Amino acid sequence: DSSTTRKFGGTGLGLAICRRLVDLMGGKIGVTSSEGKGATFWFNVRLTKRAASDRIGQSNTTFMSPNNKLICHRTIRVLLVEDNHVNQKVATAQLHKLGCNVEIAGNGIEAIHAWECASFDVILMDCHMAKMDGFEATRRIRALEKERSIRATPIVAMTANAMQGDRENCLQVGMDDYISKPVNPTQLKVVLERNCSEAYGVGQPEAFCAVR
Repeated sequence: DSSTTRKFGGTGLGLAICRRLVDLMGGKIGVTSSEGKGATFWFNVRLTKRAASDRIGQSNTTFMSPNNKLICHRTIRVLLVEDNHVNQKVATAQLHKLGCNVEIAGNGIEAIHAWECASFDVILMDCHMAKMDGFEATRRIRALEKERSIRATPIVAMTANAMQGDRENCLQVGMDDYISKPVNPTQLKVVLERNCSEAYGVGQPEAFCAVR
């Protein structure tokens, strides 16, 4: 998880919230700590049992299928091949919201190296980059897959519509799908569902959420 809380260890609000909750319940909270050994946080509250008929959600809770048909059942590993730093940040944020673990490559050469070092569910490949473009990178990955007799990784082209014939070129070099830039989050969800169906509930038990 590359979010701010994981990178910096949190914002410190958790302890303040816990203390406030314990105070509201008339309890006490504290900590015992020894440098190099760790810390133990504790709290005491006096609670009373409630009758079964009074339990929260006993009568007013129903279960229904969520409206969002795109439910991720596991983390999707995505290789994002993009040379523009702003586009990298935007696409990464969108992918994280869709339950993806993202690795970034800045050009086709880095993409091939990343593909050889790790396994990915899908590759989002920018077409026009310096050093090696997405077309050549895709050709080489497909050649290596054929040479090693391994499963082909879905490769989705990401390119602006400015270049006429881009879509045809993408399919010709072995790409599986196409999405235009700037990437629309809704279209991105559809592309992921189409190319990573195993992770998005196809043939999986339907997920449910409780609503009041």
